[in-house]
Amino acid sequence: MKKWQLLTAACAVLLLAVVGGPAAAAENRGHVPDTVKRALEPDGAVHRHVLDLNQRTTSGSRKTGTPLAQAQAEAAATTFGSPVRYAYLQLAEDGGSGDALTEADLGDAAPFYLSVEYVNSRPTSTVQVTETGEFAALGGFLPEEVTALAAVAPGSVILTDGRFEELYSASPDLTTVRALNPSATALVGGGDVAVSELRRIKARQWSEYVAALPVDVPEDAVGASVSNVGRGGSGGAWLPGVGIALLGAALVAASAFLLGRSSRSRQV
Repeated sequence: MKKWQLLTAACAVLLLAVVGGPAAAAENRGHVPDTVKRALEPDGAVHRHVLDLNQRTTSGSRKTGTPLAQAQAEAAATTFGSPVRYAYLQLAEDGGSGDALTEADLGDAAPFYLSVEYVNSRPTSTVQVTETGEFAALGGFLPEEVTALAAVAPGSVILTDGRFEELYSASPDLTTVRALNPSATALVGGGDVAVSELRRIKARQWSEYVAALPVDVPEDAVGASVSNVGRGGSGGAWLPGVGIALLGAALVAASAFLLGRSSRSRQV
């Protein structure tokens, strides 16, 4: 090999080391820890826990009338798909900026991972797993959403905007998203959507939402009126607004009782 060829090859190697090749340019945000994968294996802690939950009723007692052989057959027929990262989509009110989603766009919640549960090769539910491989939640998605999640490619990132009941899958480098349920499809349409376009659409969505609010809504209540709680399974969060409403109803009922009692006392 001639000297000029050696020099050219050396420059090319140096350029790749400094700038990075195509694989280095796209960061994989859909990485799944081995602890999560092991937890979903047949002898994994989460796998065994879900099988146990499936054999229990809502009261917590083990199902009756199910032959042992049938229970064992159901357990043997239960498998889990490749887990994917699961995060909340929490863009800034103006949609933010950038051609790719950042960790700031995904909120500050601890990493979770989602896997589709299959029974006899049919997608039936989902399970959420923590980064350390512990069980987090079971279910939380509609049947048609479970079917859509089962078709998501390994390495993708599942995103949910609980404020507007939207569900998306994002590419591993978080540069494109795809709608997975009717709410998301109504907003961004079908097919892959660039994140830069998603930012613009979500900014317009939020602006239209705020514009439609009653004029007497306090400014600090705008963000609280649409909570981004995401999708949860068993053990969902209690909504503060519901608790306030029930407390108010209880106070009204108590007042009515006391007023009626006072009126009867005067009549006697």
